[in-house]
Amino acid sequence: MQQWEESTSDAGQDAGSTLIRQVQQWIDHHLGEDLSLQVIAGEVHLHPVYLSKMYKQSTGEGISDYIIRSRMERAVHLLKHTAMKIYEVGQEVGYNNTPYFIQVFRKHYGLTPQDFRNG
Repeated sequence: MQQWEESTSDAGQDAGSTLIRQVQQWIDHHLGEDLSLQVIAGEVHLHPVYLSKMYKQSTGEGISDYIIRSRMERAVHLLKHTAMKIYEVGQEVGYNNTPYFIQVFRKHYGLTPQDFRNG
């Protein structure tokens, strides 16, 4: 009986890991779009609160933290490897409000996108 419980627990963990990877891949491919918890949960057919708790339990970080980190990493890549204007980079990673993009970038990296590019 204990062996059966362990095998079903492992299967549940594998399914959860697969789901978390799917969520992360979907987010990574849609960084420039609306990434609300409701939208993401709808994509994987789960209740938003359940998805949020499951994600946090599995990864140790919240979905919104993952989204911000992914957006900032993509912004850094664009700043390093393209000649896109700052507002274009912001839009590409989902920030239509340039001052807000600059504020989030500064909070994340300690300098503005322009300073990062120049430095």
